[in-house]
Amino acid sequence: MMYVIIFIITLFEIAYVVVNSPVYANVPPVALYLIPLIIIMVVVCCLMKFRPRMSKVVRRSILTVEIIGLLIVPTAYVRDVPLYTYGEAREIISQREKVFPEQFSKRKLLELPHREDGQYLYVLKVNTGQDAIYYEFNPYNGGYHQRIEE
Repeated sequence: MMYVIIFIITLFEIAYVVVNSPVYANVPPVALYLIPLIIIMVVVCCLMKFRPRMSKVVRRSILTVEIIGLLIVPTAYVRDVPLYTYGEAREIISQREKVFPEQFSKRKLLELPHREDGQYLYVLKVNTGQDAIYYEFNPYNGGYHQRIEE
């Protein structure tokens, strides 16, 4: 019964991470959290199948590690999720820069962390007739600036 409960909890955690990924434009990268959860799910399936062949100490040790993993992974994900979603970034720039929501590009752009603080940036493209203006939005503190194209 314990294996089934862990399996169900793992499914819920995977669903939570996958559902929130597009909202935050995949910040932080979902693979960092999905891989350990998938490993936990595979190990639980193996435990259910090979349970009679394993000693009680090994089963309990593996279960303990899995439970710790099920606590650490969502805690780390919630800690690493930015304060602002991609939609909130669009709203903020729309209000402050007097841009209509229809002018934003539909495609979500993301700049990888090549800066010294290692944080991701949302890049929002605004179409203004023949030109396009790019804004870099920091989803962790709400700051933004217009990107200067060289």
